Amino acid sequence: MTRLLTIGDPFLKQAMPPVSWPEPRLCDWIDQLAGVLRHYRQQTGYGRAIAAPQCGIDARLIAMLQGDNVVALVNPTITWSSPETHLVWDDCLSVPEYIVQVARSVSISITFQDRDGKSHCWDACDASLSELLQHEMDHLDGILMTDRAVGEPLPISQRAEKIPLRS
Repeated sequence: MTRLLTIGDPFLKQAMPPVSWPEPRLCDWIDQLAGVLRHYRQQTGYGRAIAAPQCGIDARLIAMLQGDNVVALVNPTITWSSPETHLVWDDCLSVPEYIVQVARSVSISITFQDRDGKSHCWDACDASLSELLQHEMDHLDGILMTDRAVGEPLPISQRAEKIPLRS
């Protein structure tokens, strides 16, 4: 199984290059990301998405689990951010010991391609999805949640009381 990189690995601090079409490894990368995410979710009970650099994959790629389905976001770009922000508690597969508060836009819009290269636009995403997407897109730019932390981190043992369980 593909290894999950954790805080301290210098690869996590690098900005990822865009995926060029056609990319023959894309489906394998998506499968690897989904496998790591499913395994993490089985172990912890949470985990909604994962970015390619978290598994050492040098690409602008995010895999999300929606039920049993894997949604791939290739070359995602934020096209709009609401001026309103809020503080949210954030957790991360690559920072397994802590949760932190970060300021995020309440809503964003994004464009991306799917695994087949078809373009998509998600406009004015709800707060939960917007927070998730901003977190994952930060990974694509070499930014960890700890880089955006407001205040001190809390131990992961406090996750259940601070972060609602979402599938």
